[in-house]
Amino acid sequence: METSNEELQSTNEELITVNEELQVTATELNGRTGELISVLESTPLAIVVADSALQITQATAAATRLFGIRRPISSPHISQCECPDGYPPLAPMCNDALRLGQTVTEEFTAGGKQVRINCSPYFDVNGKILGVTMVVSEFPAMAHEMEMILENSGLFLMNRSRDGDILRMSASYAELLGIKREDALARNVFSLGISAARRKLFEDDTKVLSDSSGFTQDLVQLTMPGKKDVRWINMARHQIPHPTDGDPTIFTIGTDVTETVNARKAAEGQLAQAKLVTDMAGIGFWSITGKEQEIYWSPRVYDIHGLTPEEYTPELGSAIDLFHPEDAPDVERSVAKAIEAGGSFSFIKRLRQPDGTIVWVESHGIAMKGEDGNTTDLVGIFREAEPHAHP
Repeated sequence: METSNEELQSTNEELITVNEELQVTATELNGRTGELISVLESTPLAIVVADSALQITQATAAATRLFGIRRPISSPHISQCECPDGYPPLAPMCNDALRLGQTVTEEFTAGGKQVRINCSPYFDVNGKILGVTMVVSEFPAMAHEMEMILENSGLFLMNRSRDGDILRMSASYAELLGIKREDALARNVFSLGISAARRKLFEDDTKVLSDSSGFTQDLVQLTMPGKKDVRWINMARHQIPHPTDGDPTIFTIGTDVTETVNARKAAEGQLAQAKLVTDMAGIGFWSITGKEQEIYWSPRVYDIHGLTPEEYTPELGSAIDLFHPEDAPDVERSVAKAIEAGGSFSFIKRLRQPDGTIVWVESHGIAMKGEDGNTTDLVGIFREAEPHAHP
């Protein structure tokens, strides 16, 4: 009996010790809880903590203001949060984090701010998911600058995911598609009711994902919705990683180059007409460009010299040596004077072809000056002339 009393006393003492330890642990936990609540109250970030049933258990002061969560928190469901305009529903994001067991991120623009929401699961010591923590980050300055670009730049900008979800789109690109920008954001490009020609733009976009350089570029011809004029758009596509999960996204930058294309076509047409006229008249063109004095001969100039581009590359000194020895000094002086002082020149001189044939030629040249007044180029024409009596 005495032994039993001693054992009971020993057990009672152990229980007292355990109770004291539990009281100490409880005190420490209360302290830690107080510290956590203090952090949650003072942090400027909007943070929401919910259990596995998505009942809100904790929220920072910033989160209660952002989502209209009442204090004291009475475990409302995450779906009861009052999301600001432009925010996606919170419950689907949290459900994805619970289902996948990993962080889910949404990035969007709302109220003139760039917003990123990270929703991450948290676990017990055995790896069981206990709930989710949601953190909202806002970047007002960056969003304002981006909005200015997207609304007013005139560039055709779009950033979309591999699967076609629109992350960003400029007003000009939306106009190109015949839709409003606000109607396109957060939608999938392949779900937009647009023409086959515009749908092909998105199909061409995906080629950049398989290109080793991560860059593609092509010229696209389109008619703007509601207009008859044809526009030429230079589409440059870049593969860039998503800032949160690193998945490849497609960033398209389109530039309207219609005026350049039309000007080039007009110049090519005028050049073709000029070539036709000069060919009929037997006239060739030449030029001497820059300090290096690079020389260009048109095909007709080669023909008159009896040479081909394959067998001769013109240089100023050797080209002058092709003239008759009695005429070459005059040609050299005329060219040198034009390069040094500007102005124009013309002459009719004798040219020696490789087989020894003497051909009379006529050339007219004019100096082109730069902003500093110095000669930058000489341009001129060249053709066969009637034989003249040499003085």
